[in-house]
Amino acid sequence: MIFYKEQIINPENFRQPSFFISPFRTSDLGQNDTIIKDDSVPDDELLKKYYSFFGEKHEFFLRGKEAIHQALSFYNLKKDDEVLIITTTSNLYISSCVTKEIEKFCHWSREKTNKTKLIFVIHEFGKIFPDMERIKSYNIPIIEDCAMSMLSNNSQNQIGKSGDFTIYSIPKFFPVQFGGILRFNNNHKLKSDQPYRNYLRKICLHYLKNIEHIITQRKTNNQYLISKLKKSASNHSLIILNMKPLLFVCLKITAVIYLS
Repeated sequence: MIFYKEQIINPENFRQPSFFISPFRTSDLGQNDTIIKDDSVPDDELLKKYYSFFGEKHEFFLRGKEAIHQALSFYNLKKDDEVLIITTTSNLYISSCVTKEIEKFCHWSREKTNKTKLIFVIHEFGKIFPDMERIKSYNIPIIEDCAMSMLSNNSQNQIGKSGDFTIYSIPKFFPVQFGGILRFNNNHKLKSDQPYRNYLRKICLHYLKNIEHIITQRKTNNQYLISKLKKSASNHSLIILNMKPLLFVCLKITAVIYLS
């Protein structure tokens, strides 16, 4: 192990700090059980807020990857077709949660080609892709991935509405162990018989009651982390900040703090 500036640089594996991209804690199991047992009917204002996030038509899944797979299955993709992946930062990293699902159907690419049959836009770490109008001008079907950006939007409130489908990941924002949402912005039919549908719907409705506070707190946490990273960089302790791998790590940690 190396001790440097009052920190251990390379601790033993079992002493590594833990970073999670979900606010879930063990104590939330009891809290969520209480929420599910509450039979009160949500008022119109809360339902309006709920549908503004997830749309009038949406389907629940055990995880976001299943929602991605379901969306891809509607396009009759062939083995030699390509899905163009676009991200907010255009960095080299793409989560295997996305790429492995696409590879079950066809190839994926970071550049538009004559084989591009679908565009998969990832709004990364709370930061939305800024030019959805340009993407729509290609006249190619679009799926939006808001797994890390469920609470983010632009001034026109258009994020999640530009494509046929939108993906959300519930555990990245609410303290629950599972749950993905596929928002339908088209006429595809829904499957509404999942045994966990009522559970996840109640969880979402409950935490949406306090969503303004959650958004404010996460923005505050995000700004705090950014200020600390800038300070560290100015002190030369993050000299290699501009290297893409480390930049991704910093972005990922930003997401962790932003979600806490």
